[in-house]
Amino acid sequence: ALRRKDVDLERGLVTIADTGSHKPKTRDSYRTIPLCREALEALRFAVENRRLVPPTDELFVNRAGNIWCKDALSLRWGRN
Repeated sequence: ALRRKDVDLERGLVTIADTGSHKPKTRDSYRTIPLCREALEALRFAVENRRLVPPTDELFVNRAGNIWCKDALSLRWGRN
């Protein structure tokens, strides 16, 4: 449930926060982390090339424009 506002492309940072769809498990889980060059490039590409922008502004959505849920991701990746 990574939202556009949680990604600082200028400074290369991602903020882990309560999105309404996902809540960090502990107080220490709320944090801002630096991105490596590859992750920053991938997120920049995702931001610049996204076709659907849901009202809650998540970066990664399914074809219907809904955010991915855990069960759908597990099914897609073939994991339990």
